[in-house]
Amino acid sequence: MKTMTLDEIRELKLTPERIEEIRNARNEDFSDCPKQTSEDLSRYRKARESHPEWFTVKPIKEAISIRVDKDVLETYRNLGRGYQKVMNEALRLYVEEHPADFHKA
Repeated sequence: MKTMTLDEIRELKLTPERIEEIRNARNEDFSDCPKQTSEDLSRYRKARESHPEWFTVKPIKEAISIRVDKDVLETYRNLGRGYQKVMNEALRLYVEEHPADFHKA
């Protein structure tokens, strides 16, 4: 194996044969990888659970007009300024916890 700088890689001219060789390369030597036991695997967590900050996307807001039961709207409005954000968070939470409800049949 040869170590190269990024500049050296950029100057490197690959032949069609070398490109094909790279595409077909397979690593079959995993001797440096420790075996994972069931106990090891049970400690793994989804990245979304352990690092939610990696998945935060600032969603684009869109103004809509919907009909909401008056008592529900009053409950949110009684929260004061920012009640629409709270409503949005409640909707988002429901969507995330019930993804199957939103798949078209």
